[in-house]
Amino acid sequence: MKTAIGLQLKGLAKSYGPVEAVRGVDLSVFEGEFLTVLGPSGSGKTTVLRLIAGFTLPTAGQIMLQGRDVSRMTPAERGIGMVFQHYALFPHMTVAENIAYGLKMRGWPAPKRETRVREMQDLVGLHGMEKRLPRELSGGQQQRVALTRALAFEPTLLLMDEPLGALDRELRIRMAGELRRIHRELGTTVMYVTHDREEAMTLSDRVAIMHQGLIDAVGSPHELFSVPPTRFVASFFGGHNLLPASLTTQGANGHVRVRCLGQDVEATCGTDLTGARNLWVVVPALAVKLGRGTSPSLNIDATVAETLYVGGSVQVTCDIAGTGRLLANLSVEDGLGLEVGSRIELLVRSDDLVAVAREADPANPAASPAIEEVDDLAKDI
Repeated sequence: MKTAIGLQLKGLAKSYGPVEAVRGVDLSVFEGEFLTVLGPSGSGKTTVLRLIAGFTLPTAGQIMLQGRDVSRMTPAERGIGMVFQHYALFPHMTVAENIAYGLKMRGWPAPKRETRVREMQDLVGLHGMEKRLPRELSGGQQQRVALTRALAFEPTLLLMDEPLGALDRELRIRMAGELRRIHRELGTTVMYVTHDREEAMTLSDRVAIMHQGLIDAVGSPHELFSVPPTRFVASFFGGHNLLPASLTTQGANGHVRVRCLGQDVEATCGTDLTGARNLWVVVPALAVKLGRGTSPSLNIDATVAETLYVGGSVQVTCDIAGTGRLLANLSVEDGLGLEVGSRIELLVRSDDLVAVAREADPANPAASPAIEEVDDLAKDI
């Protein structure tokens, strides 16, 4: 278990005039950890990354890197590596020259540079490509060059800003596996920014979810998906359904009894809900089954609104009278024969239900246009 803190953000804030892009972020990243900052466009995640890199200065707060306060240092003084979405390779330099560039700027002697370049090429499978220019490489190969250039000088911290975003889906999946392998071999502390929850779940030791300039939750992918602590985490990270409910009893060991769709059911909760009257019951689409169950299952009467065959399963969108819509990810056997407009019965086991407070969520879950604009501008700084 990792315990030494490599990077610590204390009350980190950044304002652009009246717009607060980052509003007091506290976050610790352990040495050797792969932590992903996940959030929608405009949540402030790119701004946080650029504050850590030193490309812009904070309005308030501290950035501690291995115990040093680097908040006002230049990017070069911080010793941080960074990989961008569009790689930023020098088009007139070969693969070897791109990888060696940072080493040359740091005064590494030529023989040591050449040895390190060979080591990095072998690490990512670029052996024999040292004389190629970026335009002669595929997107995945360019991404590997950018990664090795950032890692070559053995940075204290590696920052990655959506580096897989420009790749097609199949290549993204392959490169995600490569990133995990490289991280295991080198043990570099990594802070990775993305809006793609699949990337976050695949790559990360832990995930920090940002929302409207703040950290909404931090935890392992399994923890955040299985027991989301807030409505935003459930809807954005998990992609789960939300049903309105009210608290009946605050139980022990992270369990509560709630009233949902006119039924009294037990649910898990990630936070203390004492005093919270109005709740959301989180219903994972994968947990919804066709049929009717006995207590303590939650039974749902629904009308089929749409079906979508996705290969190994069928996504069924259902209307629930007086409540809204619910997405069920059913087996092909159960879902393929359903007709739009037909009435069906669904059930969810009590063990799969999670309760979160409704009052704890912002009135407007979407990022404000002003913050979104600032976050997009920050990418070009």
